[in-house]
Amino acid sequence: MSAATDPGAPPPLTFRTAPVLALFCPGRALRSPRQRLEPGRLYGVNLGDEWVTVIRRADGLHWRAMRAGDLGSGSRGDLEAYLRSRLEQAKGRAA
Repeated sequence: MSAATDPGAPPPLTFRTAPVLALFCPGRALRSPRQRLEPGRLYGVNLGDEWVTVIRRADGLHWRAMRAGDLGSGSRGDLEAYLRSRLEQAKGRAA
């Protein structure tokens, strides 16, 4: 019986469910917003006490900050700006 026909099977992993799993398994580590991202693969960025998950889709990049609950999408430049702002906030909390 396939997962699609098995009523007891967990739902398929999608962008909406993947960030929940990122608390335990954030996928591949994203070392830089300029890193080449494979479509459909989940990436994780650790910014202190915050995990940000990123996935590349046909219409661009989509990301979510786990603790803040922020959702975003856009270009690499948008992701880079968002990560910088979250990093500055994390540094401000640590100071």
